[in-house]
Amino acid sequence: MDMGSMTIEGGLTADYVRGTWDPAELPGIYQELGCAADNCTSHFQEFTQHATWFCNGSANVFEGGNWIGHVFPGTLFIIWSAHWLLSFVRQYYEQLLNSEPYTSRTCFRVLWFPKHWPLESAIKVSLPPLCMLLELWLAHKGGYRRLICGGEARAGHMIGNHINNWQHAAMYPGFIISGMVELLSLKVALPQGLSQAVLAVGFVCEALLMGLHKKHAPRDVMVHALLFYGMMSSAIFSGLEAGWPHNPLLTAGRIAGTALQGAWFIATARILYEGKDAWDVTGGDMAPVMYMPILFLILALVMIVVITLAFLVGFFIYRPPRPPVTSTTLARREGAMGLPDRPQPEFQ
Repeated sequence: MDMGSMTIEGGLTADYVRGTWDPAELPGIYQELGCAADNCTSHFQEFTQHATWFCNGSANVFEGGNWIGHVFPGTLFIIWSAHWLLSFVRQYYEQLLNSEPYTSRTCFRVLWFPKHWPLESAIKVSLPPLCMLLELWLAHKGGYRRLICGGEARAGHMIGNHINNWQHAAMYPGFIISGMVELLSLKVALPQGLSQAVLAVGFVCEALLMGLHKKHAPRDVMVHALLFYGMMSSAIFSGLEAGWPHNPLLTAGRIAGTALQGAWFIATARILYEGKDAWDVTGGDMAPVMYMPILFLILALVMIVVITLAFLVGFFIYRPPRPPVTSTTLARREGAMGLPDRPQPEFQ
């Protein structure tokens, strides 16, 4: 069978892909691929939805991606959001105690290191290149994950089992630029809100890569769609911070979105690569796919609760003074509780 001027080669597996296999040969196909019957079947189903090929012309039935490749970036995003949360609460209450208006920031003091050390910005510039090297070179026994086939049967075509690494590596350049802008702002008077706007672009870049990460199998579609929503929430809140830098709720939203995408990266690793029966979609089972949005919303609510608790802890640590009760603040409180407006006195 010719698919795009490319002939499939390679034993019983190739016969299956061509559609010329005999059901009696299935045990041989499973042995050839080294997988159990149900596992092989799910891989074949995914392959028919989004086929990729090796340079020698054989079918890439086992698509790329692994557990650590999702847990590692997820852990980085959770650590990043935890650093933001602790620094954000500290900044909010310190400015409150000093009677200063809150002003959002995209980088904070790291733990108890000197304030004038731009460690977070330096990490943003230096760590993502290392992650890109891991995706494209250091984490692979075969060396550099080149994008184009050389003198093989599919010379000039893109390498199917490498394209995932390139998509994941493309998530990081936006954050490198964000760190560079933050470092530049230490020496140059840049427009207000530029750091937040560039950070928003970084989140948009990774969101689009996940949202346009073309998959057609329902489980893969749902996993990447929810990852897209988490990333876009960070992008939206960061963009809003550029226009309204004195609203702390926008910073809290950015932190929640970043933690959510980190948590969902780890959830994706468990769903796709741990082989749990609960997430098995063999036979077209849609129940696991239908449950994923529930889990995603539970994680989102957990992030909101964690941020609220962090503010409560900060309140008891800093003990900010209560603002004086005026007619304006009283009206705001009553409006927030849905109480009707007080009647205005009539003048004769």
